Amino acid sequence: MSAMLNPASAEIGIEHSNKPAVLPMLRPTIGPPLADIRGLYREAGCYAYDPALGETGICRSAITYVDGDNGVLLYRGYPIADLVERCSYLEICWLLLNGELPTGGQLDKFTDAVKTHAAESVKGPGCREFRGSGPAPPGAACAIPWLCCCGLRRHARATSLRSR
Repeated sequence: MSAMLNPASAEIGIEHSNKPAVLPMLRPTIGPPLADIRGLYREAGCYAYDPALGETGICRSAITYVDGDNGVLLYRGYPIADLVERCSYLEICWLLLNGELPTGGQLDKFTDAVKTHAAESVKGPGCREFRGSGPAPPGAACAIPWLCCCGLRRHARATSLRSR
């Protein structure tokens, strides 16, 4: 929900105050408009109370949209359930990095690049120190975190050498 300021405002009468609070309205990308209550205390001399934030938008986001009442959870406009069911791990990585799902060609290049860097990481000097003299841990469940650690060690070492 990327909420944009709308020139319209809402006038809210509150018994506590002698004057109505005039609050700006925000127009989200999806969903109903929102009254911006950040100036409520200044305008009306009171705060809003919304236990559990049931009727309150708590952040601005151009990336996610959550509507718990209607079971809607979007990431970059894609329903999360669809991403989980239909996309590979590397497609999700591309989406996180680039903000959109990859085309077939982009995914092929990205997959090749990941495989190349993973192979380099396994051969890199940081991995021998990390894993000791023994072989790589067995099984994919162990291998993926192990490869990530190797890559991070290698990246940290390269970064530290460049900054000297």
